[in-house]
Amino acid sequence: MRNNKQNRFIVLMYHKVGGGSDFLPALDTKIFRRQISFLKRFYDIVSLEDIFSPSSNGSRKTKAIITFDDGYKSIFKHAYPVLKKYNIPATVFLTANSIEKNTPIWPDLASHYIQVTKEKSVDLEVKNSKVSFSLDSIEDKIKAVNEIKDLLKRVPNDERVVLLHKLKYDLEADDNVEDELSMLSWDEIREMSKNRISFGGHTLSHPILSNLSLQEARNELVESKRIIEDRLNVPVYSFAYPNGQKDDFNDGIKNMLAESGYKVACTTIFGKNNKNTNPLEIRRIYTSGNSLLKFAWRLRKAQ
Repeated sequence: MRNNKQNRFIVLMYHKVGGGSDFLPALDTKIFRRQISFLKRFYDIVSLEDIFSPSSNGSRKTKAIITFDDGYKSIFKHAYPVLKKYNIPATVFLTANSIEKNTPIWPDLASHYIQVTKEKSVDLEVKNSKVSFSLDSIEDKIKAVNEIKDLLKRVPNDERVVLLHKLKYDLEADDNVEDELSMLSWDEIREMSKNRISFGGHTLSHPILSNLSLQEARNELVESKRIIEDRLNVPVYSFAYPNGQKDDFNDGIKNMLAESGYKVACTTIFGKNNKNTNPLEIRRIYTSGNSLLKFAWRLRKAQ
């Protein structure tokens, strides 16, 4: 009988590595290194692109795939050296417009504006309803960041752009963001692609796809894929849904992904996968926290 572990795989989801703050969390580089060392010891680390291909190494361990969302420069600075040292594959999902312009994705811009402002409060008018937020303390600001990002996730793309600009204006903030919010350059991406790091789509502008019209969603999927393929001269088959919960994509979105040439798409829904998992609904495991014991427990829980 075939070992059941050969049929299971887990997908780990990372974002920023190194640096970080209460407003812009990141996984400490030392913790990342420990997690990778743990994975290498107890799991068979494989690439996302190969997961649905027949196994060639006969490993009896559960397979693990490493992924990063958004495309931060910190991946190149802090995570890539670790992955290269251990000769470990990974996939980075790129928000194409942010890479092209070296502009942080919109949730990070909102966090930055609130972090740097000297204003003590701010109002946002969403769907004809005004919401007020206190910014009087660090705790108030962090609470406001979470609530504002949640509000902006749920509005149409055009409205979100307007609200974000208004937030910046009202808070008298600027776009001089911290280095930790810099995005990968194409040269860095090309360098990583030579050492077992592959790249997938994460839309153009990081919207929640189910909030868009079908035409807008198709543009986000197709154009982001085209940009990455043109820049790297390789086909792009993988994708990660922004936000990635069950209400953030639907059958129409999945059909468009398949029609656009994507073969694998990752959610942010917690859980395990196996050979029968829909390849356009891959579940993942979030990797935050400093405790290796909790990390191991989270991986075990997903199995």
